[in-house]
Amino acid sequence: MSSRAYTVRARWDEVSKTWWTDGEDIPGLCCQAGSFEELIEAVLALAPELLRDNGIEPPGQAVEIYRDRQAACYGVYRRLTALLREAGRRFERQGKGSHEIWFSPITKRTFTVPSNIRNRVLANAILKQAGLPNRF
Repeated sequence: MSSRAYTVRARWDEVSKTWWTDGEDIPGLCCQAGSFEELIEAVLALAPELLRDNGIEPPGQAVEIYRDRQAACYGVYRRLTALLREAGRRFERQGKGSHEIWFSPITKRTFTVPSNIRNRVLANAILKQAGLPNRF
């Protein structure tokens, strides 16, 4: 018995401070949670049932749900780069791989920002290099 894989993209909403998904691949899946882990838990609990209830997967069919890691990273990256821009720091150029090179007119130094950043401690370290206080 073969199974079809589904991708669920998690998005961060800065206003409500929640993770959410509209389950593009899974009809009927709309949920939000206070943490990424809680959202994944809800998706894993709801998705198989919705797929079966909506006649997409037959009863007894194995269902695999993949989470999109890049989307999970995007919330920290988006918030970090918004804070940097608001404080007058500027993007200089693309570095190696997923790293960007930014400049701080306060410290008069360049610093790197990985576009796949997930770690809030690292985000605060980047803010420090940019001459800014912790915000994560």
